[in-house]
Amino acid sequence: MKNETVLVTDNLVTNLVQLNNWVRETLSIGDPQEWYLCSARTECGMLSATDLTSIFTYYKQNKQLLGFQDYQDLIQYMWELLQDPEIVARIRRVHKYFVVDEYQDITPSMLRILKIIMEGEPDLGIDRFDEGTLVCIGDGDQSIYGFRGTDSENCIRFKETYPDAVITAMSINRRCDKTGLAYARTIVERNVKRIEKPIRGLHDGGSVEVGYYNSEVDQIKQVIAELRQVPLLRKTCICYRNLISSQFIVVKLLEAGIPVHIGRGVEPFTDIYSRSIEEILDLFERPDVPLYAEKVLFKYVPRGQSFTKDNLNSIFREYAERLKKSTRGNYVEPKSFWEHEFGAWYHQRGFTQAMDNLRKGCMAVKMNQNMSSFMPMILEQLRKYYIDALRKNLFSDKLSDEYIRFIEKFYTQDIPYREFKKERNKMFEEMNENRADGVYLTTMHGLKGLEFDNVFVIDMDDNLYPGNELKNNNFSEEQRIKIEWEARRLLYVTVTRAKHRLKLFFNNNCPSRYIKFFVESDDLTRLYGQADVDITSGDIHVATGSMIQRITDDYADDDYIFEDDISSSVMTTVTNSEFEKTQEPLSLEAMADDFYNEILGDATDSTQTETDLFSGDAMDITDNFDDILEDTPAKEEKKPVAKKKATTKKKAE
Repeated sequence: MKNETVLVTDNLVTNLVQLNNWVRETLSIGDPQEWYLCSARTECGMLSATDLTSIFTYYKQNKQLLGFQDYQDLIQYMWELLQDPEIVARIRRVHKYFVVDEYQDITPSMLRILKIIMEGEPDLGIDRFDEGTLVCIGDGDQSIYGFRGTDSENCIRFKETYPDAVITAMSINRRCDKTGLAYARTIVERNVKRIEKPIRGLHDGGSVEVGYYNSEVDQIKQVIAELRQVPLLRKTCICYRNLISSQFIVVKLLEAGIPVHIGRGVEPFTDIYSRSIEEILDLFERPDVPLYAEKVLFKYVPRGQSFTKDNLNSIFREYAERLKKSTRGNYVEPKSFWEHEFGAWYHQRGFTQAMDNLRKGCMAVKMNQNMSSFMPMILEQLRKYYIDALRKNLFSDKLSDEYIRFIEKFYTQDIPYREFKKERNKMFEEMNENRADGVYLTTMHGLKGLEFDNVFVIDMDDNLYPGNELKNNNFSEEQRIKIEWEARRLLYVTVTRAKHRLKLFFNNNCPSRYIKFFVESDDLTRLYGQADVDITSGDIHVATGSMIQRITDDYADDDYIFEDDISSSVMTTVTNSEFEKTQEPLSLEAMADDFYNEILGDATDSTQTETDLFSGDAMDITDNFDDILEDTPAKEEKKPVAKKKATTKKKAE
């Protein structure tokens, strides 16, 4: 596309692929307004629906030219094959029984394949499959993958899709203690469009607590204090809404000597800043290796009009080829990176100083000097010409200030270089060895199918969860409600992963609106509405009778069986399926390298200040909540009460 206003980055391409998948999974190619339900659409905001349609068309054409298929193609081609009655007949001759697990996660493109096999298609001359049996296992209250194109109303429309189906309600929860289960019911029963079903717990007791934090550091200190009281860390989980939330807490846990097992999150020291520092240290040890020099100089020296990656590549790759072909007759003397001829680049402002700093760093490493004697100037230069510019332009939310301070403190320790290397390698080895016994870290989506004795939910900030999606002006009121309901379902799934103890940490300045399900406060009630179920009642399933009556009325002509009536009703915990995988973190390294010249422009000065890692003022949140979505009115019952009252500040109110 000849559009100079669109900067093509790895991030944009990733979101285009995700949006294209979503459009095809939901069969909404002709309804661009619906595309905004996919979070990737917001990331592609600079492109119009016409632009996107053109890109999707060219993508399809190029796949066909190259003979490639993606996952959605496999689904689409299967559907096209099923338009042939003979192929459907062949499938039916071989298969009589069909089982679909996680039915709530089926997308419309998948659902139509299942429907034509079982229900047929009169227009194509395909009769209904009366000899076949279909079993679907699913829970509409656990439909949490709308961003991938799943239809949250699959379970609600099940009877409409399969009129003769018999529904069995699995009403007994064998995981959670009754107190935690009651809170979970409180959350999910506020969603209006759902199949109401009784949920009974078998185990008395349980604990649900609320904590408050004023800063990221404050929150981590509280979490560490809690973990020190936990007898078995491997039966404990810390979860969060966004992958990036794991970045800083992981390093602080390691610093506190607490082993971690990262299920879904950002591994420490894998970020672009840490990798860039490691590349510089590699260069300091081997200044004559062309590949090391090329990587470091591209990031470390100031930009100039002629200082491009291609030009830098030509200098060092040509030298590397001559080294490779070097023999006794045409011997090429290895030389350090600063001995190369850079021509006019020496006249660029700051170039000579940057090269001199790198040369001094090489000498310091060779002489085994303390890290604190030479690394501060190296990090300052790296930040100035590379990291700060990337944070500003591309991924400011990928590297928090607290995390950067931690990295810089780690690499500027007052110990000799060789001792630092030993300590670093030892720490990395211990991280891997202690993983199995460490506290488990994952996203809320990654919790699906898992269970833990203790679950700590962090970063309950309204700007993070449910996030700013509800403030998107492109959404209709109906779309906002769908997003709100899915966010509640995600919290329901999170709460029901805790077998015995659940604790949630809310931002004291901007608490997530879902605090209303856990505390009783007049201020919060005015701000967020109130919850409806009395969780203090000894009869936890107090509403079961009315629920059964409503279900009976809805399915008056059907056989509706409750789990209590089924003998040997043994349930097992479902492990993660293909649908439960969350998106992997973006390749920031590739993003930076491929488009660095276009993004950075002229470098600007940056100043650094040293701050104690465990200090910090309360966050200054100025968001107002005028546009927060009101909950759908529900029946008037007592409000749940947690152990601690909320103290929402006047500014947040």
